[in-house]
Amino acid sequence: KFQNFNGKIVGFQKDHTPIIWETSAEAFEEIAPTSGTIPKGNEVLSAYGRLWTFDETATVLHYSDLLIPDVWNDHDEPGSSGVIDLKSVWVYGRDTGVAIAAFNGFLVIFGKNSILIYANPDDPSNMQLVEVIHGIGCVARDSVATVGEDLLFLSNSGVRSLGRVIQEKSLPLGEETKNIRDYLMKLVMSEDPDKIRTVYSEYEGFYLI
Repeated sequence: KFQNFNGKIVGFQKDHTPIIWETSAEAFEEIAPTSGTIPKGNEVLSAYGRLWTFDETATVLHYSDLLIPDVWNDHDEPGSSGVIDLKSVWVYGRDTGVAIAAFNGFLVIFGKNSILIYANPDDPSNMQLVEVIHGIGCVARDSVATVGEDLLFLSNSGVRSLGRVIQEKSLPLGEETKNIRDYLMKLVMSEDPDKIRTVYSEYEGFYLI
């Protein structure tokens, strides 16, 4: 997965050393950490001035130093990079991270079976877990898409909407595909989740999966 970050482009892929391209370079190069160890997770988000990614087990969230892609935290390194052990946050301690998204000033962490919502991600030292949604998660990293003021993603029961939950916590997750749920999920079950892609066209007004 590629992300723009502070005038650079970074790429993360599971079990591979992350890569970076700078405007003065002729090609991508591996990111050489100047502090800590860069996780080799399969997800990366550039948001709130940092890179956010999972470790190889997808149970620990790492974030880089502010605007610095090569400074990371190994639990004991100083600086404003850091880690969050999601195993202490997941319901029953059992889940794995699939996707990370920025939404309405929140950091949203999608697990396979649950969703975590953090406030104050622009100041990680004061981040607060404000919502844990259990029983539904995201099955494909690249199914997450910002649609206007909402966030859509593919769950194990169809395409879901997250925005309404954040605004009105008492309401259930919006379900966008309930009329074609069985048909859609038969297609999803026959696909490799790593190969599922989505795109949102604001001009045409559709979410394509």
